[in-house]
Amino acid sequence: MSDKKLRGKQCVFPKDYTLIELKEDIYEHLEVVPSAIPLNGFFYEKPYENLISFEFDEEDYSHEIEFLIENDNVRATCDCSKNGFCQHMAGALLYYSLKRGGDHYIFEEYLMREKKRESLSLPSEEKRRFQAHLQHDVKEITAQLKPYGFTYEEDWNKYFDVEKDWRGIEVIPKSENLIPGEYLSVWKNSSPFQKKEVKLPFSIKKTSEVEKCTAIVWTVNEDEIWPSSHLLIGKKKKNGNIGNPFKHFTRDSLDNAYSYRSNDLLPKEIEELGLKISAFEKDQYLHSRGFYTLSPEKAPEHLKVAYFMMQEVLPDMLQYPQYIAEGDVAYLRISELVPVTYHEKEKISFKFSYRNGFYTLKPYVHVNGEKLEITQLVCFGMINVGEMLLPLTLDESFLLCTFASMKGMRVKDSFIADFLPSVLEIQKKFDVQFSGIKINQTKEDLTLEKRKIYLSEEDDYLLLKPSVQYTHPKIGEKEYALDGDKVDSIDLGEGEILNAQRDIAGEEVFQTLVSSLHPSFESQETHFKYLHNEEVLREQWFIKMYAQLEEEGVEVLGRKSLKKTKLNPHKPMTKLTASSGVDWFDLEVQVSFGEQAVKLADVRKAIVNRQDYVKLGDGSLGFLPKDWLEKYSNLFKMGKIRKDSVRISAYQPSLIDEMYDEMLNKEVFDEILEKQKNLRNFRNMPEVTLPKEVNATLRPYQKEGFKWLTFLDDIKWGGCLADDMGLGKTLQVLTFLQHLKENKKAKKGVPHLIVVPRSLVFNWQREAEKFCEGLSILDNSHADRTKDSKEFKKYDAVIMTYAMVRMDVEHLKKIKFHYVILDESQAIKNPLAQTSKAVKLLKAQNRIVITGTPVENNTFDLFSQMDFLNPGMLGTVKSFKEQYADQIDKHRDQATAEELRKMIYPFMLRRKKDDVAKDLPSKVEQILYCEMDTTQRRIYDQHKNEIREKIMEVMASEAPHMAGMHIIQGLMKLRQICNSPTLLSNDENGEYPSNSAKLSLLMEQVEELVKEGHKVLIFSFFVEMLGLIGTDLEKRGVDYCKLLGGSKNREELVQEFKENEEKKAFLISLKAGGFGLNLTEASYVFLVDPWWNPAVEQQAIDRTHRIGQENPVFAYKMICKDSIEEKILEIQEKKKGVADDVISTESSFIKNITKEDIKVLFD
Repeated sequence: MSDKKLRGKQCVFPKDYTLIELKEDIYEHLEVVPSAIPLNGFFYEKPYENLISFEFDEEDYSHEIEFLIENDNVRATCDCSKNGFCQHMAGALLYYSLKRGGDHYIFEEYLMREKKRESLSLPSEEKRRFQAHLQHDVKEITAQLKPYGFTYEEDWNKYFDVEKDWRGIEVIPKSENLIPGEYLSVWKNSSPFQKKEVKLPFSIKKTSEVEKCTAIVWTVNEDEIWPSSHLLIGKKKKNGNIGNPFKHFTRDSLDNAYSYRSNDLLPKEIEELGLKISAFEKDQYLHSRGFYTLSPEKAPEHLKVAYFMMQEVLPDMLQYPQYIAEGDVAYLRISELVPVTYHEKEKISFKFSYRNGFYTLKPYVHVNGEKLEITQLVCFGMINVGEMLLPLTLDESFLLCTFASMKGMRVKDSFIADFLPSVLEIQKKFDVQFSGIKINQTKEDLTLEKRKIYLSEEDDYLLLKPSVQYTHPKIGEKEYALDGDKVDSIDLGEGEILNAQRDIAGEEVFQTLVSSLHPSFESQETHFKYLHNEEVLREQWFIKMYAQLEEEGVEVLGRKSLKKTKLNPHKPMTKLTASSGVDWFDLEVQVSFGEQAVKLADVRKAIVNRQDYVKLGDGSLGFLPKDWLEKYSNLFKMGKIRKDSVRISAYQPSLIDEMYDEMLNKEVFDEILEKQKNLRNFRNMPEVTLPKEVNATLRPYQKEGFKWLTFLDDIKWGGCLADDMGLGKTLQVLTFLQHLKENKKAKKGVPHLIVVPRSLVFNWQREAEKFCEGLSILDNSHADRTKDSKEFKKYDAVIMTYAMVRMDVEHLKKIKFHYVILDESQAIKNPLAQTSKAVKLLKAQNRIVITGTPVENNTFDLFSQMDFLNPGMLGTVKSFKEQYADQIDKHRDQATAEELRKMIYPFMLRRKKDDVAKDLPSKVEQILYCEMDTTQRRIYDQHKNEIREKIMEVMASEAPHMAGMHIIQGLMKLRQICNSPTLLSNDENGEYPSNSAKLSLLMEQVEELVKEGHKVLIFSFFVEMLGLIGTDLEKRGVDYCKLLGGSKNREELVQEFKENEEKKAFLISLKAGGFGLNLTEASYVFLVDPWWNPAVEQQAIDRTHRIGQENPVFAYKMICKDSIEEKILEIQEKKKGVADDVISTESSFIKNITKEDIKVLFD
């Protein structure tokens, strides 16, 4: 043995160094007792490399001590500053001896191995202890070698390292691609391949330069495979690379990013990119490159999510320099970053080789025609080769992440039975080169023999599983799922592999056929197709599908096992017989499928639910062909189903027309179809002589409307006159009523009832007085109205409001009227409203409704109006809503809309202003009379009386010249009250109510025009009145502009109204907007309050009636009945001889007023 040498840089101990000697040396050289030596740290040893390492931990530093066992000596080194034997060596030796349980020779294992332990003269007890240690190590090593296919007796030291420490012994492969055989079975049973790959194409975008250099760093960590990339922001070097200092953008340090933002150093696009990168890293904690350690249920799905998140943000990331680094990004240095460049690859391939008793499967990547070894898997979805960063597809990612190393998988030849099947599976999708392997591979094309579809049911779904069948002499018949791998590598045994090539072209044709069977199949990624049972039965899909597959020669299997799609093969047979009543027809209907009859209620239910099948008595389903549904669906939708018959209204000529050819007794319908034919062609019927007592010249379209009303009267059908506002609907109806009177079609004592909104009562009276003086009209719209039917009989027509009819319906329903006429009939659009119910109780020979907007909000508005005219015409409320209103309004069903249009066409006459523009003058002026309610009238009369008394008092005094000022003030107040009493609130103490007859009528008119798509101008002298109008427009959702005398942005307001389609109304102060404006976009003008000078009013009207106006202009002057405004009109008419420019203001008006005029004004 060599002597000890404890001084110098290295210390030398003899191999038979004992614990007693160690303790003595500690006392002698370190001058401390052994118990004072700290034992903090841990050791590991490589016994087959004769090396023991110990890491000694001190408070501020750790030291590494190594013991190298040589022939006779043990050389010790420590990285501390002391030369020779130190306390770290002493502590390591004490710790090592203590952990091994030895109390004699510290290095006894190595000592005995060197001296061939049998020849050593050791005490038998120590010898037995050594042998026990040695046997334990051999047993552990043997157990750990076994999974790799090695035994202890083989020369395994070439392939493995052995490390030993206080925790035990560990056998470690020297090559990272050497894997245990047990991994192969786990790998084979895992699912590294996805059924259908989804590729997200993208293009790399360029971004603007920034002051700071931004870089993407891909960190590689051998224990992690989820996408791990980081955004670094640092100083920009001259070469464009990132330099110091730099900061790391993470979701945990967003405050850094915001501090950049505050200094304008971090553009928003980079901040957003950092957030995206952080998002796809978050919660993607899947550990280990070895796929066998992943949760088989969760790992693939988690990785897939991470992959697609990375794909979404990758185009943005690639705008910046790319680097790769190993380890934790938190400890990175710029010098450790390896620059890489993103490249597209061609493909991934593999080499399967055999050498020196080992099989190896190694991946390669092909770039620019060159086959390259893969440096490392950066993450799931990305690999690194040299200075290149290369993307992986989803399939490639799942496969490569199962490799323990990019150097491949290496196993002993004893595991070939487990390895080869997996290699053959890979060969189905990737190129695999075989090297040094004695396998005979043959490739043969298979012939497609049969195409099949297996039908089955899963819950409420029908499943279609397509498959293809091939035949081969060596394998016999074999079926494959249609989307399976196109090359089947079949191990025939004895080293023979058959690469069976399926008929790709033939299968693609079959796949196209299967996908075309239903629109939803194209997007389904499963290997089978599925369809909900409701879809299976819709539009006879199953029958059509089945017939198509049979025609294509596809074998359909499993139909008899279906439970929820049991079908009747017969087509429906239908028989119709009709009988008639006063205003209805009963159709006896029989529908049968072979011997199975079906209930009419079931047929209607199927039609209402838009199903093309009906359940029969035996549980089977009978399909209703498309042509059958087109022929009979309206009958079941619109008719009232009885047990064996369907009742339809005589006012449904279009429905009767559809059923005519199917009837066994057609003659029942002949009369009503003749009426329908004539009504559709009423314009070609002989002209009707206009009544003599009409003081108006009817325009061509008004004559046509009159003719239409007379023809409806002849056939006893009601009609809806729905012309645009301003086209003279009232005149047409009054002419028709005068016609009835002159031709004695209206019986004496049987009056007409005209129902109108309160705001239109006076207008009807004035129109009747103006155009049809021969018609006697009773205004029965007041609180003191009569309920005496005898009083009604004295008049040709009675006018009442909707509210009055609702209140008096119990009395009115007992009276028989000739015509009941509803003006603004949209008032009854809700069939459940009390007013709607009330008017339908009225008895009349016929009915007319008048409206400019038959549909205000939705199609359902039509029902109640048409049902009032001709009961039963549109079926029931429920059926109309389901079959027409909902389909048109919610689903935008154009076919249903056209069907409804055909139904109501004969009973509705609607002309828009554009349709009859050639018949209209360029400007139509009309007065709209408004009637104040009780509150507004009371306030008006009170102020009028006070003003009159004051003026008379002044005129009787010694200063009559002062009367003019009082007249002007009084006129102003009364005009304000005519608009709304609330306008007085700013001029007088106290609050006045906002009642306004003008505002109510104006809103009715404007709403109707806006719904028709028109724009309107509204003028008023009073700014406060324009404010009230604006508030009411806002409540109704009507957008508007407003121009006042103080408006400085006059041109901007005008342009906004002209160009913005949302601006439907323009509120203008009469003085501010009376000149200098061109507003031809509007063709309707409302003058809310009259001006003294009609010329000023004409200037306002001419804002739209001027060069550039392509449509007729309708101007409405709003006047309160029995008010100062009506009196002003009378005086203006009286003084028409005075020049227009003389009477232009209040003062000039007063200068020309007489005492008689004052009495008229304030009477």
